[in-house]
Amino acid sequence: MALLITTNRLALGLLLTDDIYKVDDPALADVKHDELPAGQVVIEQAPAYIYLGKNKLNTLLVIDNAANEYLDDACMDALVKTLGAKRQSIDDVALLNLSRNEAAQYEPMKTHFAFKNLVLFGIKPSRIGLPDIPVNKITAQGDVRILVTHTLNEMLDNKEMKKNFWQEMKLL
Repeated sequence: MALLITTNRLALGLLLTDDIYKVDDPALADVKHDELPAGQVVIEQAPAYIYLGKNKLNTLLVIDNAANEYLDDACMDALVKTLGAKRQSIDDVALLNLSRNEAAQYEPMKTHFAFKNLVLFGIKPSRIGLPDIPVNKITAQGDVRILVTHTLNEMLDNKEMKKNFWQEMKLL
């Protein structure tokens, strides 16, 4: 039997039907993947993310706000109103604060959240492992539509930024 290695949650759910226990066995500490007996599944620890929302519509909103758990009241109000204008709520998206998830990278986030839409508020795409993407222009990356825009704080005080953001956001 071939070596089965996967991090796909669906595949793991089908392959692993019994309880899994962590075994602290010093004899296994230095075993490398290619030395495992045939038929064993290697499970890599997926990152645990701290986020707000239920991601019902597979949309990830990424912010970077070290001063707050997520957003200050004015920015949260603006976000809720923006989502409301699209007939959505915070439960329809996942709001991830990079300040609380510093190691977050595009591919692991994509696997975890299974998002189809990604909005980066004031974050350079290179910070999460993406190529440069123009601001306020929806760009496809595989099957994901990405919108890079300004921070919510910047948009609160600038009508032109807000207008440019909304023109693209309503298309997501």
